[in-house]
Order: sequence, then C-alpha cells, then structure tokens
Amino acid sequence: ARAMAEAPSGERRMIELRAVDDRYPLAGQVELTGPEGRPVALGRALRPLAGVPAAAVEQTLVNRLQLRLGQTFTVADHRFLAAAVLVSEPDRLTRGFALGPRVMVRLKDFQAANFPATPGFSGEAVRLLLPAGAPPLQGARGLRRALPGAGFEIRDRTHAAAGVDRLIDQLEYFLGFIGLASL
Repeated sequence: ARAMAEAPSGERRMIELRAVDDRYPLAGQVELTGPEGRPVALGRALRPLAGVPAAAVEQTLVNRLQLRLGQTFTVADHRFLAAAVLVSEPDRLTRGFALGPRVMVRLKDFQAANFPATPGFSGEAVRLLLPAGAPPLQGARGLRRALPGAGFEIRDRTHAAAGVDRLIDQLEYFLGFIGLASL
C-alpha cells in the first residue's frame, strides 16, 4: 500500500507499506538490524511494544524522517514504532517499482488500523511455495478451476514483476524506431 509517513518533527514522506503474516517468508530470509546494529528476527522486530504496533523501516526512511529506532511515526493517523531497519527481503524484486521507502508491519496491525477499507489504498499478493519440480502453470490452472471468476493474476518467477514484459516490448519498439529514423 502507498501511504504518507510522518515523523514526530512533522516531516512527511511517501512510503510503500507492506503487511506480512506470521508465515512470511515462505522461502529465503528477511534481513533486519536492530538498534545496536545487530541482526534481529522478523517476528521479534514486529512485536508490538507497550500497545504500539512495530514496523521495520528502510534506512532511507530513517534518514529522511530523521528517525531513531525506538521512536514512533505515524501512517494515516496510526502510530507505529520504528523497531528495526529493513535491509533486504527475499521477494523484493517481484513487487516492481516503489514510490518510496518500504515499511513492513504485521498483517494484524495493518488490518486493525483499517487500512484495507480505504479504496485504492492497497492490493494483495499471495505467494505459494510449490514442491520442487512442480510445474507452476499446472498449479495455476488448478487454482483457476477451483476459484472461477476470482479475478486474480498468476505469475511464475520468470515473469514475477508486473509490466516488465510490456516495458521490454515498448523499449524494443522504441529502439527499432530510433534505428529506422537514423537511417
């Protein structure tokens, strides 16, 4: 979800807010650092403190808002505690273009803040971990049969980022046109 984050100083920045459940990530590791610069586990970092939901924030946001880990910031009038620095996510490239630094929160806290009720505010992505050697498109056909008319899009890891194929086709067309015009 895209939102505005505001620091106690009043500084505001656009962010990409991401809510994850307790099973995230299915594959790979999320790398976070805590206040002392030491690695911290995702479940521990996102645990609320004194009733305030916690968030993992990218270093860029920490710098731009002049936050310190342990300070609170607001997102759409909801307070979050900057508990850890988000260094890397295993599925970051699959989400494509981001308009601002990423902020990761627990799905429970996202829902409690009633963010999903805001039209156009958020989208959902579900990632499935298939058994080794299982053809992904075969599983996709099974999902489509089981959930007809569900209105979802299925992509495998070879086409994980939405719109990349279209962008490459447009670049190819543009470069071909430039080449033709230069002749």
